[in-house]
Amino acid sequence: MPFILVCEQPPATALVFGGILSEQVESSRHPGVPWVLVNLVTALRMRGLDAEGLFRVPGRALRVQQIESLANTDRLISDDELFDGRVIASAIKRYLAALPDSLLDVDAFVPIMAKEFGRSVRTPAGLARALGQMQAALTSSIGCPGGRIAHGRESGWRSATLNYVMCLLREVVSLRAYNRMSPRALALCLSPALFGTTDNAETNSQVLEFLIEHWPWLSSGLHRRGGQPVSALNPPVFLPKIVSTPAGKSLLPLLTAATLSVECTLSY
Repeated sequence: MPFILVCEQPPATALVFGGILSEQVESSRHPGVPWVLVNLVTALRMRGLDAEGLFRVPGRALRVQQIESLANTDRLISDDELFDGRVIASAIKRYLAALPDSLLDVDAFVPIMAKEFGRSVRTPAGLARALGQMQAALTSSIGCPGGRIAHGRESGWRSATLNYVMCLLREVVSLRAYNRMSPRALALCLSPALFGTTDNAETNSQVLEFLIEHWPWLSSGLHRRGGQPVSALNPPVFLPKIVSTPAGKSLLPLLTAATLSVECTLSY
């Protein structure tokens, strides 16, 4: 029985794959997130995020191309047998890789990764410092893609869409016992799409792995004050639990437990 992938029928629009993020049709359920991405993720979740090798094992190139072509004509129709989870996951990767401005800006993270980042996070003080530096880099990545300032609507869409993607990745990782996709494995597969380049793949994957593991804490820095409703200009974020440090105890396990236990609660 055919499965209709389009949960929200969009009006005719310009290029979807490869189109400017903030100029795409917005999901009515997720402000600041393109409808096509929400629909692809919805279809992927219906097929199951527990499939072994999800995002690592590619789908058939012809089927991925068919999804892209359908999306660019304002409509996506999927059949359970025609478009399986691997094909849809590959289409999501292609969509992210095709964005004119990648969701993660390479230059914003260079200063951090140039300072033996891997070794620095092994101590409580080093991890705390790295979290602060990574949060600042993340803010710069969203607000200044490619070294230019992203104003208003654009930065809001970048923040909301990145948050939506990171929530998906954390959900995939939560099923690692079934899909065999650890934060490291997922980062290796997705970093080229999210950074928009295959250069410095090892470094970029380390950044993405850290973001996946600590996203609830890091995303708290994107929270806008003032109690404004969630919108493309005031994107949704998720705050971490407040963790107190018992006397004589290391901060590292507490930080790690807090960031790994707090999950995104956006409905799909």
